Amino acid sequence: MEATVLLDPRTSSSTVTKDVIQESDSLGRNYKWQQNNAVWLGSFKFPIVKFHSDKYYLSEPPIFVQVEPCSDGYLVADDDVDRHGIGRTLEGALVDYEETLLGYFESLNEHYPKLSRKLKEDLEFLNQKVKRT
Repeated sequence: MEATVLLDPRTSSSTVTKDVIQESDSLGRNYKWQQNNAVWLGSFKFPIVKFHSDKYYLSEPPIFVQVEPCSDGYLVADDDVDRHGIGRTLEGALVDYEETLLGYFESLNEHYPKLSRKLKEDLEFLNQKVKRT
């Protein structure tokens, strides 16, 4: 059995073959996982190599995030600066994560002189990875 299901209006699609889900998004990122009796098994690491943003780009990709499928969609989180995103689709969760991460980056830059040591470390990490277009 094989079927293609539209997951997101921005052209994410998914192919189901037996109980294995293979998915790709509009940025050409590919991933797959298994389904067992409608329960997703486990989480997986996912590399973000490009942003949807017109204002920022990744100068040193990737940023790795952990993807957790759940009953309402997906949770995407990183271990580097402790940001997360949620969404009904994987691409939606990735876009939410990106918006959260870039908002955090902007906030850190705005408040730079007054940041704690941990926040300065987060800003240093993000300054290595993220650049303005």
